[in-house]
Amino acid sequence: MYDSVELGAKRIGHGVALLKSEQEIKEFSKRKVLLEICPKSNVQTKAIKCLEDLDIELLKQYNVPYLINTDNRTVTGTTLIKEYRLLLENNLISMDEIKRINKEAIGYTFIDKSEIELLMKKIL
Repeated sequence: MYDSVELGAKRIGHGVALLKSEQEIKEFSKRKVLLEICPKSNVQTKAIKCLEDLDIELLKQYNVPYLINTDNRTVTGTTLIKEYRLLLENNLISMDEIKRINKEAIGYTFIDKSEIELLMKKIL
């Protein structure tokens, strides 16, 4: 994961291993690399033992940009709404936080800057 950041990656998928390394957390924060989190997939694949291992508070503490995703919906049997609900029901995230991370994530989309600016104007 760290090598990808060194090579210029701006988003990292399935990066829950980051939560085990304070050095990498600091580097993600410094470089503003977005971490894609897929809660149900992370539990199913045993990348984490339980949802609490996601440690979203640690990401917030270090100002690491992150976004909730679904991974392979046909395998996990989930949707983005279900992922949000899972985190909300386990008190790992709030509605305000969901709004914040989605607004922040617009800057990490794979569209050109003019489209990003247009999208930002629409939601803000």
